[in-house]
Amino acid sequence: MTRLIHAVLFSWATLAVASDAKQQPATLPILNERTSQGCFSKLPAGAEPVKAKSIYISGGFCNDACLDVNKTVAITSPDGCHCANTYPPESALVKDTQCNDPCSAYPMEACGGKDPKAYSVYNTGLELVVDNDDGKTEASTTISSITPPSTPLSSKLPSTTTDGTTADETTAVSTPTKGVAAEGTSADSTNGAQSTPSATGTDVPSAAASRLSSPVGKFVRMFKVFFN
Repeated sequence: MTRLIHAVLFSWATLAVASDAKQQPATLPILNERTSQGCFSKLPAGAEPVKAKSIYISGGFCNDACLDVNKTVAITSPDGCHCANTYPPESALVKDTQCNDPCSAYPMEACGGKDPKAYSVYNTGLELVVDNDDGKTEASTTISSITPPSTPLSSKLPSTTTDGTTADETTAVSTPTKGVAAEGTSADSTNGAQSTPSATGTDVPSAAASRLSSPVGKFVRMFKVFFN
């Protein structure tokens, strides 16, 4: 009879403790301290389970186990403990009342929930800034891997002048070739100018010769011959 009474009292005490199991409200992370980040309906991608007997599961135990493997996030649930480097997606955040299953090692504290499935999430204190698993990291990695070409496309195309010829063609036309004379130009000319004949004594008659060839000039010559 005494054993029966003790069993009933123990059951009532267990139920009372279980009803007091509460999810700790979310707070800002604190360095080197475990802080609650809320109740979530799913695990983040890459969450790794911790091998431990269910009787040892509590928020403190899970936090220490995750610190041992340098994880920034500790997660408890009725199934055990998980470690990760990201929080679950923000869309998976649920009311704290859904995390109502008592931890086996510390019944006053909630370790997630069974129906519906829920997870108690903690920051281990290793890092203050931790991202949610919303796929942003994968997207940014994909974008940064696309690099523009080192040589712009415009530098590979020939430049075009206003008259429709390329820069190379214009240079070829405007550059004279030494030793080749165009019609009416000098062979050594580099600017295409027409050569000018030099004014020598044989080419241009002097002014005196012009005067002696006139009628007055002939009379002067006859006068000189008569008196000589």
